Amino acid sequence: MLCAGTVVLMGLMSSPATAQYINSSASGSSGGVLAEGQGEFGEQGLIPPRGDVSVLAGPLANAKFGTNEEAGAQAIRIPGAQLFGDRETGQTVWFLQTGLAFGAARGLELGVFTPAMMVSPDLAHGDLPVFITWSSSGGSFDIGLRSTLTIPTDTDSFWRWNPGIHVLGRFDTGRLDLGAFFPLVFVDDETTIASLEIPLRISLDVSNGMFLGVESGVRKLNIGEGENDVFIPLGMHALYSLGAGDHRVDIGVRFNWQSFFWAGAPEDASDRVLQNAYTLTFGANGHFDIGAGAWDAAE
Repeated sequence: MLCAGTVVLMGLMSSPATAQYINSSASGSSGGVLAEGQGEFGEQGLIPPRGDVSVLAGPLANAKFGTNEEAGAQAIRIPGAQLFGDRETGQTVWFLQTGLAFGAARGLELGVFTPAMMVSPDLAHGDLPVFITWSSSGGSFDIGLRSTLTIPTDTDSFWRWNPGIHVLGRFDTGRLDLGAFFPLVFVDDETTIASLEIPLRISLDVSNGMFLGVESGVRKLNIGEGENDVFIPLGMHALYSLGAGDHRVDIGVRFNWQSFFWAGAPEDASDRVLQNAYTLTFGANGHFDIGAGAWDAAE
């Protein structure tokens, strides 16, 4: 089914099988941007304020950081794939996914994503991701502990768990995201595949809510037994943060080589730059001020 297909798909891309705002013009003593409510992408915190809701249907949602997945419409290019038929020239697979994040309490986020729906070349559905984030803010910095559990929806699927840490730094001209995540795939009672993801992303406000950014990091596909499986991803993104009364919509597009440079390639490898496997994602994330108003951290 789709989960098993997705694991194979990610393997073909050298990939293993997992928000959101603040309003502020004030600056802290460190010169960073303080969190006070709804605001542009560069001023957003790790989780929604208490009682507020984020609808996630686009790239760069905090809850997807460190998961090698995105919400919204996503095209995955696989070179020379034969997963959906006898094809040797590669193909593009399209997915759709949306999610919801809720500020359940001060410093606590609960959320869920719909199962990823494959719409091309075939119709199929994936599994059900749910997540929880505990976050603490220190002025211009947030630190969050996030746990994403992916629940199988059919007998061919696997349980997956992605725990990790997400650090966000806000500054006058943008934001910096850094994380360390440990995706686990429970293949059966005796086999668990553990990976390591260290994502890094910087986004700069280039003009009145228009953000451009780059991202990279380190990926180790199998911590326990893997060999020649260390990769350096490379990506870029653009996002426009649009105010809508007390609410906000972030419209974005993201292009990413999940395994751009094969850092762990053997000496006889014919190609260390894997530019033919990539993803393209676009959509929008909406952040709705329906709770107590100002972020609890500002109290």
